[in-house]
Amino acid sequence: MAPTLANYVTNGVAHYVFALASVDAAGVITDLRPKGSSQYLRKDQNLADIADPNLALNTLNGVPKTRKVNNKDLSADITLTPDDVGALPSGATAVAATKLATPRKIAGVEFDGTKDINLTPENVGALPSGGTAAAATKLATARKIAGIAFDGTKDIAITSGDVGAVQQGGGAGMSTNKVILGWDGAKLCAQVDSTSMGALYCEKNKPTAQDIGALPLSGGDLKGSVTTTGEISAKGDIHSDSNIHSFGTIQAAKGVYDSPGVRAYSSNNKPLPKDLGAIERDGCSVAGFVGGNGSAPYMRYAASDTVVELAPRDWVNGNFIQRDGCRAAGFVGGNGADPYMLYTASNTVVQLATRDLVNQNFLTSISRGAQASMVMDGQMVEAPSGCVLTGGNGNEGNMIGVALYRPLQMRRNGVWLIIEG
Repeated sequence: MAPTLANYVTNGVAHYVFALASVDAAGVITDLRPKGSSQYLRKDQNLADIADPNLALNTLNGVPKTRKVNNKDLSADITLTPDDVGALPSGATAVAATKLATPRKIAGVEFDGTKDINLTPENVGALPSGGTAAAATKLATARKIAGIAFDGTKDIAITSGDVGAVQQGGGAGMSTNKVILGWDGAKLCAQVDSTSMGALYCEKNKPTAQDIGALPLSGGDLKGSVTTTGEISAKGDIHSDSNIHSFGTIQAAKGVYDSPGVRAYSSNNKPLPKDLGAIERDGCSVAGFVGGNGSAPYMRYAASDTVVELAPRDWVNGNFIQRDGCRAAGFVGGNGADPYMLYTASNTVVQLATRDLVNQNFLTSISRGAQASMVMDGQMVEAPSGCVLTGGNGNEGNMIGVALYRPLQMRRNGVWLIIEG
């Protein structure tokens, strides 16, 4: 229990204290809290238990709801119009604006706003439109135009030289067309009236051989004839789609060619026998047929001038075969289906197989055919006749799977056959 009552502040918060009870010397406790007193307001009454509401509102500087603004009650939000405050609506024209309260003068002419006024050049001290000022007939101070004195009293003439320009026309035989020179960013260009003349040739823009219809030093195609009384020299090739004529010598270190890749014959480029459709001679002075008989060819041996008779190819082919360890070849008993060769070393007959026999009895290739499949349901299965298993899958749960197989094929006598069994 506190011996005294005193309000206090802790951490910036004010605390207000009052006695709740008292204890006398005999230990009797007396409740000091007020009960039913009009000195306190109950929060559940929302200020309805204030003894004098108007006095309390005045104490709080409040405005009673019976008060009016421009004759409008303050019981709710209010909106004021220009009429409520005696004002002119926005955009309206005030009566007093149709005339100035105090007339004014504009350039000496009275104006009060009730009518339009007109001002003359004299009112503003100006020169009338189209009039001529006396001082305009001559400049107070003479000026120079392109170095030529001018005071306005007479015309002057300015030449191209006065302004550092190229003279336009004026020469013998020249017309009066407009000539324009300009720069396109890379070349000097000319234009006559509206027609472009293109770029001008100069040291910085020299014409090419093609521009002037000339043959470049690097070479090229020349159309037409070339006539010279001197020599024509070239370090490279000279080509012509027409003829090359010369009353002198045509000389070339690598030969003269009739067309690309075809060199003309000369003492430095003699033709070969094959070029002339002739037989190359090698120890043979002449070749021909004995007595003009095409079946009796011969050559004359140059060293001894001896005639050497030759066997024609047809005769050789018909009577001989080329031998390589073979002394003879033929058919056993004249049977065309039973060929043989006679082995020289042992004089043994070696019988041979014909092509038909080989094709009909021997294989030339083996391959797998098109893929097929069959279902396996847990029973023993076998691939169809002539086929081999190539793959598959199975399901252990339902014992059902798929097997893949292909037929095994062989190529015999040009035909694919399935191996049986």
